[in-house]
Amino acid sequence: MPEKKISLPIIFPEEVDYECTQCGKCCSNPWEIPLKADDIQRIRSVDWSESKPELKGQPLVVARKSSPDLMTLQRRANGKCVFLLDDNRCLVHAERGLEFKPQACQQFPYVFTDTPKGKFVGVSFATPGIASSNSEPLRRYEERLTKLAEKPYHHRSIQDKVTFNPDHEISFDEALALEAGLLDLLEPGFDLEDDLIAGGVYLEQFQHFLSETRGVTDQPAIAFSEGWRRIGYRRIRETASKYKPSPVAQRSFLTNFVMCVEAAYSGGSSLGGMSRAFMAQIGASLKIGSVQLQSLDAALPFAAHASVGFDSSNRRITDPIRLYLRHVIYRKRLIPYCGVKMGYMLLCIYFALIRWFAQATAAVRGSAEVEPQDIAESIETVEMYYVLHTRFDQVFENRLIQSLLNKAANQKLFLGMIVRSGTKDDA
Repeated sequence: MPEKKISLPIIFPEEVDYECTQCGKCCSNPWEIPLKADDIQRIRSVDWSESKPELKGQPLVVARKSSPDLMTLQRRANGKCVFLLDDNRCLVHAERGLEFKPQACQQFPYVFTDTPKGKFVGVSFATPGIASSNSEPLRRYEERLTKLAEKPYHHRSIQDKVTFNPDHEISFDEALALEAGLLDLLEPGFDLEDDLIAGGVYLEQFQHFLSETRGVTDQPAIAFSEGWRRIGYRRIRETASKYKPSPVAQRSFLTNFVMCVEAAYSGGSSLGGMSRAFMAQIGASLKIGSVQLQSLDAALPFAAHASVGFDSSNRRITDPIRLYLRHVIYRKRLIPYCGVKMGYMLLCIYFALIRWFAQATAAVRGSAEVEPQDIAESIETVEMYYVLHTRFDQVFENRLIQSLLNKAANQKLFLGMIVRSGTKDDA
């Protein structure tokens, strides 16, 4: 008899909840909804023009611009899905129910990661429907999410052997132990920038611990994390506080980083994109000129951006970011491509991007300080263009990229350069 497949348990997040606000954003953004054969068959089986006459004769399913051999839903001239109603409800959902919609639409904003412990249910923050919680509120959707998790349109898998860095593998239990330490450091109560740098110091110290205890301890990450939990993290925080980078170097690095990704989304030649990124890097360093940002649909003056304050001690500013970063760790989608250490570095880059875009949003609005509304918008922007809804993290699977970033990470000021805020008066 064939071996019966064992169903993995569903693991729900404790810190986040989601409820659709019918904002219409997920049906109005530039995403090309992936369609499977049965999705296409369901859509084409109904004459939707009986309910919405303007759909008469329209090709509701069209080839994707990014992959002409694959199909997506038709968009109107304003970029909105043809099935989006004036009240931001979905026509397919309203007439035929949730399970009639394309699977990608059914699953949004949920994501799944298979692990040896079970299927972790994560949530995309590219939506305003996210709220913090202190329980397991998403369990109310257990039946639907369990069904979706059985055949998700996109998921990732983590095996029992996890990459810590290119030279070391650890068990999944050890990865969870290291995550517990990182989450301890990201508990509210301290400065968020200090906490993120402390997490990098924590992983760097574990790397030294690995080298010193090779072959001596069966599960070194568990011993290491339990040891720090017993004695506390004061020494790690003290080490992290010494990382004071140049604000000019930080502006230059992040602007170049943003422009390279913007170039990837805007099309055109790679040479042209590199040229624009280089010019933007110089402009950001000297605080002269401006740049057009597709993700904000606005021109950003570099001098205005550099003058916007970001108060990392203001919990109204940092608590939403902290919630997001903790959830990124929980949903574990960085590990399959990046490993633990590289994944954490990418997490710090995500934070820097959120801050960068929050300052950009405030600058475009004419504000001298980042406000909570800028944070919410920037988390959505970063999640959409850099994190869950792109293949950006897969770049870090490349051995050359890993080698370059590992070398950079070994320079003590590198993580500080990514994470630390410049002051409004820096020169």
